[in-house]
Amino acid sequence: MRLSRRSALGAASLAALGMALGARDAQAAGTTWTLGDSTGTLSTGGGGTVLNLPSGSAWACRCSGGTGRSTGLWYYEINCSNVALGQMNLSLGFANASETLVLMEQLGGSKNSSGYYPQFNGDFFVNNAVAVTYGSEGTPSFLIGLALNFNAKLAWVTTPKFRGAGNYWNNATLAAQNPAGNVGGISLAANNAGPFFVAAGCDNTAHSGTLTLATGSNGVALALAVPSGYLPWDGAKGGGLATTGAGG
Repeated sequence: MRLSRRSALGAASLAALGMALGARDAQAAGTTWTLGDSTGTLSTGGGGTVLNLPSGSAWACRCSGGTGRSTGLWYYEINCSNVALGQMNLSLGFANASETLVLMEQLGGSKNSSGYYPQFNGDFFVNNAVAVTYGSEGTPSFLIGLALNFNAKLAWVTTPKFRGAGNYWNNATLAAQNPAGNVGGISLAANNAGPFFVAAGCDNTAHSGTLTLATGSNGVALALAVPSGYLPWDGAKGGGLATTGAGG
């Protein structure tokens, strides 16, 4: 089974962070990649919005210095550029403060995180199991959008492959899968409590390229329409951006 690695690395400090945050949301002005909460020889650019992937080591990074979400309806994007096709276990998603750093190299390997694997069959992992499979993205550069409804515990993902096939969310028509109106969705009911932070990781070593994070307030413009009823990840609760368009 691919998701089999386990470690207590950093468990004490992560548990302390989780207790400090409790069940509330941690609101940041603009979320960026947190090198102080990572493994591997990562570096950043673009004021922390661009994660430069290492060559020759597994890695993980959790944006615990930024916004964390426990409730509400939120959207963010990760733009993958020139990512090696051999980086099959690249996972993009979110993790709470209790997830160990080594497990974050395979997001979705426990109840403390979930992750989409665009180069590994397009799997979405929840609670160490494949929740759904969409097929590999099959290209080194692509933009992933994630819409997360933490109230209903549901997730939707959009990719260039989906959009190129005339679909949008979860590789289906808007009538079948749409975060606006809570249609369909991948169940996150097995996950433990948040707050959850944007995260990414990979447990193999064939790395190259960059991951650019867009959250609505971190200086990187969102490329796609935010689904109706949702806010960008760094948006203020109960107000702000009006969201309509192709995103739902």
